[in-house]
Amino acid sequence: LPEILSNEFCSLKPRTRRLAFSVRMFFDLSGNMLRYELFRSWIFIRKRYTYKEAASVLQRKNNPLADAMALARILIERRDRKGRIDLNMAEMKAIYDKEGRLLSLEREERLDSHRLVEECMLSANQAVADYALKNHIPILHRNHEDMPAEKLEKLNRFLQKFAPRLKLRSSEQQEINRVLGSDRLNPIREIFQILLLRSFMQANYTPDSRGHWGLAFSAYAHFTSPIRRFADLVTHLQIAAHLDNRGSHFTRAELEHFGREASRLERVAFEAERADKKLLAVRALRDRVGEIFSAWLSGFTSEVLFIQLVDFPVEGEIPAIEADRYGSVRILDDFTVYVGKLGRTLSLGDPLQVELLRADPVEISLHFRPARAKN
Repeated sequence: LPEILSNEFCSLKPRTRRLAFSVRMFFDLSGNMLRYELFRSWIFIRKRYTYKEAASVLQRKNNPLADAMALARILIERRDRKGRIDLNMAEMKAIYDKEGRLLSLEREERLDSHRLVEECMLSANQAVADYALKNHIPILHRNHEDMPAEKLEKLNRFLQKFAPRLKLRSSEQQEINRVLGSDRLNPIREIFQILLLRSFMQANYTPDSRGHWGLAFSAYAHFTSPIRRFADLVTHLQIAAHLDNRGSHFTRAELEHFGREASRLERVAFEAERADKKLLAVRALRDRVGEIFSAWLSGFTSEVLFIQLVDFPVEGEIPAIEADRYGSVRILDDFTVYVGKLGRTLSLGDPLQVELLRADPVEISLHFRPARAKN
């Protein structure tokens, strides 16, 4: 919804009543959801907490959320046993001064407050998907399909080359988590996680429930963010119509159209978010041209090498002309290139020193060259 709605009239405000849909869930001590209830409600809060503030409350003795956090930990362990894939990759956080000027970018720590909210949302979304299926309510299901066989083969070629004692025997979630949990993966863990993420199918919305492979759920729907995701708003309207005995608010054809558009625009939004983070990085580094940074190789094409900075959570590019005097990256195999200006081969994940050449806010790009390269 427009910001004036999503952040104002429809958002939680201290000491202000807000209408809502709620899911009340009941669990046993093993984390099994015994039953749930869906109903209209209103919410009244006394204070809004940041995740950091909430995390400090969770660390106190006798805090009011102790039981909720204990349940969240049980649910996390239960989902992990079922095969939920959690790459736990760092997010980027912008640091500003009091005047709003960007100072730097940092890796954002994942706190207990993040985990608590996430488990509440996952449980509610799962309960709503189950309710819709049992009551034959047509909604937009959030589906995530299995990894394609060719992607599994490529991951195994990488493991065979850089961690030969590890192999993915299948694309089952438990098998992927077995490899992710191995200490033998440590030297190549970060690049393997990136390759794994690139191997996943993209999630999508359809009126048919096909399960969510990455979360290891047989049925899943988005329900908990109707002011920011259209699929959630559709789910609310469909359930409201059911509770009011009005049948279905939307037709099957409308749901199929909404699903296609929501899936398409989600990818547009994802690319916009990536560009936004990249622009923040460009602004943060624009006064550091000529400096040397530690990095590692994260990908390549015949025209460019992609690098990740070690102490700065951003990706940069080394144009082919800066890597090799012939102006073309010499690809040796899926994971290895020859860098002529360094006189050596580089494999995905290999460290290197790079010099920042240009931070371009128009192209939204960071251009580097190998630190030993000659003009």
